[in-house]
Amino acid sequence: MQGHIALNCLKVSPEIKAIFLEKVKNNRQLGYKNKIIKVDHNQPKIDEKFDSTKIDQVKVEMANRAIVKFFACCGIPFHIIENPFFIDLLRILCPGYNLPCRQTLSEDMLNAEISHVITKINFKLSHEKNLTLGVDGWTSASGQSLYAFIIITTNKIIEVIENVGTTKFAGVVSNNASTMVKAKKLVNDRYGFIMPIRCIAHHINLLTNDICKLEFAQSILKKCMKLVHFFKASHRAGAELINEIKENMVKGGKLKGYCQTRWMTAFDCVSSVLRCEEALKNVDSK
Repeated sequence: MQGHIALNCLKVSPEIKAIFLEKVKNNRQLGYKNKIIKVDHNQPKIDEKFDSTKIDQVKVEMANRAIVKFFACCGIPFHIIENPFFIDLLRILCPGYNLPCRQTLSEDMLNAEISHVITKINFKLSHEKNLTLGVDGWTSASGQSLYAFIIITTNKIIEVIENVGTTKFAGVVSNNASTMVKAKKLVNDRYGFIMPIRCIAHHINLLTNDICKLEFAQSILKKCMKLVHFFKASHRAGAELINEIKENMVKGGKLKGYCQTRWMTAFDCVSSVLRCEEALKNVDSK
């Protein structure tokens, strides 16, 4: 329940959330500092001949946080914690560490770590001024579409600004979609000192995409992509090309494809063909 109030409940005030964030964080006793101890590694130790079946609580908490970060940051499914091979690995590394179950890892321990991170972020924000609020969406490594929660509505953006402190912001940055333009205008209408700023990277992306639509650019990209698709589809030709790249010590790696939504990939695609020109000629001559 404390984790729900701290992280998910929409009906409580920011002040109440802050109280419960601290409670969830403290429940897991996650605050610690790593201590570096100087040890003479050449001196034999009696405990080198056996593995202790008990470890102190501080090390348990350090291991718990490391486990949570590993699963959350690497995109590892939580059920792996109960995989017998994973259990064997950790038993060999540290016999005294008792692995948590999947539910404990995905709920209590994850909520505790999230609370720890949010508390740390809130502390940093409380000492900052002239912040710029960035708004965007992205795709995760597993293909999921992720969106910052602040892009839901203009009211939500204003709510975030007010929760952090309006005087701390200097601008709101986003792409130039009509909805985002309107949202930034509404924020600027309420708080005139918060400037609506267009994302320059997104602007360059759109500009470059328009250039890539020209007939000359399209012709080059299509020819380059034919090479990329051929060597990806043909296992034998692809293997030959990789061998040639290695033998010729080509820096930068193999052929790269072009994605229309990422302008930088147009450069990567064409430059990869130029980079692998000699390797491509050698494969063609075989």
